Amino acid sequence: MSRLAKGSEWRVRERNAKLQNANTCLRNEIQECSRIKKNMAADTCRLRTVLRTIDEQGFELNRQGKVIGTWVTENADTFRPPGFVVGKSIGAYFGAKALRDIRRVLARVVESGKAENLVHMQNRAGTQRWYKSRLSPMRSLAGRTLNVCLFSRDITDSKLLEGRLAHAKEMEAVWHQVGGISHDFNNILGVIRGTGELLSLNLGAAHPQQKYLSQLLRSTDVAVALTRQLQAFSRQQAIKPKAANSNDAVTEVR
Repeated sequence: MSRLAKGSEWRVRERNAKLQNANTCLRNEIQECSRIKKNMAADTCRLRTVLRTIDEQGFELNRQGKVIGTWVTENADTFRPPGFVVGKSIGAYFGAKALRDIRRVLARVVESGKAENLVHMQNRAGTQRWYKSRLSPMRSLAGRTLNVCLFSRDITDSKLLEGRLAHAKEMEAVWHQVGGISHDFNNILGVIRGTGELLSLNLGAAHPQQKYLSQLLRSTDVAVALTRQLQAFSRQQAIKPKAANSNDAVTEVR
């Protein structure tokens, strides 16, 4: 009987030891889960802080270009919150032309598994905006591309500035060309006027051809004034306008 009691007591102690060990493991697992939850909450807070500081809007697309989820940051300049396109094609937000460009890049990203950039236009409701987008693959643990994240940033203001800069460069090239042509033309006019003055002196004031020479010299003066205006335009100088009588100019030509 004593031996039976000792055996029962031993089994009870063994069970208690196993229960204590299980409780210790369970307590450790609970503490680990609590630690993981705290880390996840901290990571979520940091991620939200980062998203609030960037000026991009995001879309999660499947392999066919259908929108699975969206998010927009506080600084993103959006046409309207992109959440309404969930379950639709990305073309519902950016338009048909952008859809073709995005699908072409999307196919390459899914096939290669590498991120790519894309500049495209949003054309909706009579408005046109330029966007720079980046398509990045979302992979499984096995490395297979499941979905694609599309991050878009509005670059319309930058495109407008680029257009103005390109126009300014074109105008600068025109100014240089006009300056060179007007300089050469002014030299030619100098030769014409000098030759006319010499011819007028040789013929004398009473010669019947003097009226034609006088008209030639006046026309040369008009051409010189025009050339000076062209040169001032090429140097972007301010021109001082003055009143002129068009009737007098027509009479002189006659």
